This record gives sequence, structure tokens and C-alpha cells, in this order.
Amino acid sequence: MLTLPSSWRATSLLLALAGAWACSSADDTGLFVAVSGQAAFAIAADQDVTSLEYSVTNSAGDVLKADSLVLDPGQPIAFVLALPAGRDYSIALSARTSDGQTCTGASAFEVAQRVRVDVNVALECDGDLGHASVIGTLVPAPACAAVDIVTAATTLEVGASLILSASVEGNVTAPPTWTASAGELTTRDGVTLFTCSEPGAVSIGLAVTDADCSRGDNVEVTCTAATPASPCDGLGSTCHVVDTGSGAAHECHELGHAGDQAACGEQRAACIDTCGSAICTELASLCHEVDPGSGPIHECHELGHAANAAGCFARGRECFELCTQAHYQPVTLSFAAQVGDAPFACDSSYDGVGSTGVTVEPQDFRFFVHDVRLVTSDGAEVPVLLDVRAPWQALGTALLDFEDATGACLSGDAATNTTVTGMAPPGEYTGLAFRVGVPESVNHNDPATQAAPLAAGNMAWGWLGGYRFLRAELGATGGGGVLHLGSAACTGDPAAGSVACARANRANVTLTGFNAATDTVVADIGAIFSGADLASVSMCHSSGASCGPLFDSLGVDLQSGQSDGSQVAFRAAQ
Repeated sequence: MLTLPSSWRATSLLLALAGAWACSSADDTGLFVAVSGQAAFAIAADQDVTSLEYSVTNSAGDVLKADSLVLDPGQPIAFVLALPAGRDYSIALSARTSDGQTCTGASAFEVAQRVRVDVNVALECDGDLGHASVIGTLVPAPACAAVDIVTAATTLEVGASLILSASVEGNVTAPPTWTASAGELTTRDGVTLFTCSEPGAVSIGLAVTDADCSRGDNVEVTCTAATPASPCDGLGSTCHVVDTGSGAAHECHELGHAGDQAACGEQRAACIDTCGSAICTELASLCHEVDPGSGPIHECHELGHAANAAGCFARGRECFELCTQAHYQPVTLSFAAQVGDAPFACDSSYDGVGSTGVTVEPQDFRFFVHDVRLVTSDGAEVPVLLDVRAPWQALGTALLDFEDATGACLSGDAATNTTVTGMAPPGEYTGLAFRVGVPESVNHNDPATQAAPLAAGNMAWGWLGGYRFLRAELGATGGGGVLHLGSAACTGDPAAGSVACARANRANVTLTGFNAATDTVVADIGAIFSGADLASVSMCHSSGASCGPLFDSLGVDLQSGQSDGSQVAFRAAQ
């Protein structure tokens, strides 16, 4: 708004800045912001604005963008800023009128990932023109989809197949497209397989397209000539499916794993007949209920009824896994963060927290989970096969993220995740179990080479220390609490894959009376810090005396790093 003496007839100065999308390139790490508007403002009835100068600086005073625009009424104004998320930016404007007078002003602003930012610049004008206010909106562009093929470069024999998987993060308007310079690509029930057809190097690519961008990734595979078949090949893996612990199929299973080539050669034909016949019977029943009438599962069903022992032996393991997975059903587990009985929110404060009952303000709350299991009424634990769901789930691990970069939560970003998704066999389940952290098999991989959510970031300490399994932070006047949970007392060489940690520090959580269809897992950051004196700084990086009450809340022994299940940080709620 513009305040003017009564002798002036104009009553406002307005520069409307409306967002326009821009697309970052593959190697850009900053946030792209596009700004546009119309040169349709006047200082006074007879004073049009003829030019506009602007400059953008960072906290160090470096000029990041500057330009001078000559304006005509109705002419579009547009400029684009490539800014990483951060604070203490400043934009300065200078508007010059048709009679040579100037209105100038500046304003500080911040940029957050994928968050609209309103900027209000107060202008001081020469002479009797008075004051003005320019209001604009900086609109963040959606990043082009990030594509990362998870399947590692490898060597395959001709005829062998490789399951292709990838992490795709961002908005896409069409399904990803796989390509291969040689060999064969097939898709079965949503899973893409690459099969080597002849020796040589093969480039496998994945392309993703959205409205403005195209992104892709490639991996190299080397196909080699198939080695002569061993008489023991397939006996161990195929007969395993129908091994009941005794009898002929069990003997063939053991024979295959023993690797005695002469014995396998003598008994191979009999084992193919024994195990193949048993698999035919198994497939006829197992695939029947999930047969869609066409496709690979239908072929497996028909194969079982054909009762061709050699054919069932050749495809038995593949068919058994396809039909078994088809029996699985989707599972969605809901999580919610709380501070005691109140919902967790970064821009809120909470009274009476910790052993001394202080007022706290959340600063961070995130944690990994893996080894997720549903529990039956008789105590049997059934694994949940976690989806690959970028950027929250990969390699059997899921990240729950409750901070949204508002209030005092400054370590993360605006994106949150409150669900874990996967597949499990149908059944009646009365409980849930999971471990807080990442599997030991990935804990000491190089985070910079991992797919999200295991990619490099502030949830990792490094190769040797591994990942921060859980980040829980509360601020308080004169104090507060920090818990960064991870494995401790780690030694070895991560590059050689020889790291060992004396204290695993993975909390094993079991919730009884949990219905996955209706209930929610409550993660209570207030309970985590319930035994800590937050009137002073209580900081725990997985070792030291201050960790004692925090580890107790998670049911983890501070000295051994073992979980005894006595945690109070998680509970089930309807």
C-alpha cells in the first residue's frame, strides 16, 4: 500500500509477483524460483514507473542476481533466482518514475525447500511521493524427478536373469521406461527382469519423463558365456521347496548342497523326477487361487497340472516364488508422533516434559525401522516384505519423519512420512514388532552411494559409525535434550566390509493388541526424554552417562547395546 499526501490522486503502488514453474538440471542442488508479474503500477496519476532495478544478496553480502529492467505499462516482468534453501537472503528494489524520482527499499527473506515465500519490500520515495510497499511471492519449482538405478553393475551368464530396481523421487507423468542395448527385458507382475542373450557388455537404462523434464540413469552389465552345467545345479535350491525334512526330496536337497559331482551325476535323473513331481503337485494347488487366467502365474498353474516332472523342476523355484508372493496382501502401518498425550508439531511448545517438568519446543524427530513383523495370537512372527518406495523405503528399511522444517525444526526439510508399506500373507494378526534402526548389512555402506532414504544426509554419521537410527531433539530455555541413536564401539574398515560394532543399540519394539487396519503406532518423544533433566542440556550420542535414561525408555541396555523389549517410547493407539 502507498501513503500519499491528499494532493496526489494515486492511492496504491503494487507489484504483483506470480509464480511460474522452473525445472532444475540434473546437477543442480539449489532451489529454483521463478518470479513474474506485470509493470502495471504508478507512483502517482501522472508518474509512471519507467524502470526497475533489483539485486539479491546472501548472508555474506555476495550479489547473487542483479538486473535493470526498462518498463512499459503492461509489459511482463520476469526473473529467475537459483537459490539453495537458507536464511538471510536480501532483495533490494529501486523503482524510477517518469519524472526522474526514485523509490528504494530492501527486505530480508528466506528460502525453504518447496515452500512459497512471501516478500514485502517497503519503499521510501523521493520528494513528496511518500512511502510504498511492494508485495511479491517467490514460488519454488518442483524438482525434476531424481532417478537412481539401485541394481548394481554385475556380471551374468548367458541365460541368467537380473531383477531391475530403481529409486525414482519426484513428480512423474508417465511410467518409467527400461531399455537395454542387448539381451531381453520382460515384466512380470510389476517386476522387470533383464536376461542375457549373448556374451558382451550391455547398457541398461531407465528413463523418466514429467511435464518439463526428462531424467535417466544407466548401469553396465557384462554377459559371459554360460559355464557347463554341474550335475548338482538346481538340486539344492529346487528340492528345497518340497523338502519336508526327511524322505527322497530331503536327500536330494542335501545332495545338491553337498556338491559331490559324481553322486549328483548318478542320482540327478531320479532327483529331478522326485522333486519335479512334488513341485507339480505343489504348484497345482498353490497357483490355483491366484491364477488370473493369463500371464506367468497362469503358466505356472498349468505347468503344475501338466504333471511334467522335468518341466516343473526347471521352473519350479521361479513358479513357487511367483505364486507365493501373489498370495501376499498389501499392508500399511500408520505412525504418529506425540509429546505425551499431545500431537507432535515443530511450531508448538509443551509443558511439563522430562524429569524436571520444563517447557520444551521440538527441534527434530526422525527414525529408521526394519525387520517389521506381524504377530499372530499364538506369538508367531510373520515378516512384512517392505516396498521400495522412494524416498522413504529401500533395502528393507523405512524412514519415519515427523519434522517439517517449521518452528525450531531446522535440521530437516518440509517433507514428512508417517507410514510403512509392504506385503504380508493374509491372516489374523494381533500384534506388531519392528526394530529401530537399519539392518547391519547396510549400516556401514557409503551413504553417498545408497538410494533414499539411506542416501547421504544428516541421518548418517559416516561409514564407520554408520547411521543415526533415531534423531530426537527438544529445546528448552537454558537446556534441552538431544538423542542421536546408533551403533557404538565400532571398529574395522568400512571400505573392506569388515566393520563390527560391540553395541548394536537397535531397539526391538513389540506391540500387543495391534490391528494394522485400524490402529496407529504412537512414537512418544516425551516418553523418550521422561527420565532426563531438560532444565540443563542432556545430550546423548549413543555413549556416556546422559544416555542412561534415554536408552532405558527404548529398552536398550547402555552397556551391552542389547534390546530387552522393555521400551516405553512406542505404543499402540486406535
